Amino acid sequence: MVNCSERAILLVAMFFYTPEFAMKQNPQLLQDPFLQQLFEQEIEVNIYLSRGIKLEGLIAGFDPYVVMLAYEGVTQMVYKSQISTVVPVGRFSFKFPDGEAAITSRKGFLPLLQEPFLSQAMKERIVVAINLNNGVRKYRQLVSYDQYVVIVYDRQSQTTEMIYKSAIATFVPSTGFKFQREPVREAIAA
Repeated sequence: MVNCSERAILLVAMFFYTPEFAMKQNPQLLQDPFLQQLFEQEIEVNIYLSRGIKLEGLIAGFDPYVVMLAYEGVTQMVYKSQISTVVPVGRFSFKFPDGEAAITSRKGFLPLLQEPFLSQAMKERIVVAINLNNGVRKYRQLVSYDQYVVIVYDRQSQTTEMIYKSAIATFVPSTGFKFQREPVREAIAA
């Protein structure tokens, strides 16, 4: 049973917890602006869950933990932890918030293998086979990434997608990619 103070908090949250508010409270480098643009432009999306289930609809809102998806008059709540991929239907060109396509340096960040690998793949603009945990394989060009997601471009459909890293099993670069790991000492000094 919900008491009066809990009910008041829920009502305030329903009316004031907008996507803009969520972005200011807990900015997540790429996923918030990606979802915000889909929300503002009312772009229909397909959301693929980790187990391969496909959901359709419009982004009706989001916060750090869930995405609200509206379809045929019904809004459902989808936990981000279960989302594999957010794919806009039709053409969608993601506009980066700071005008740059890459998150290439973070002060105090110790690059292990993930950072230089993704950075090199992005700079070389190669197509990468992305094997998802649910068995799906996507061939995409890496456009940007942050701690939680990768933004990829599908040359065939000419659209941009967001894939949660938790849904990715492997990145397999196209032939000709030779990973060049930076020495750790140089990376720390940068």
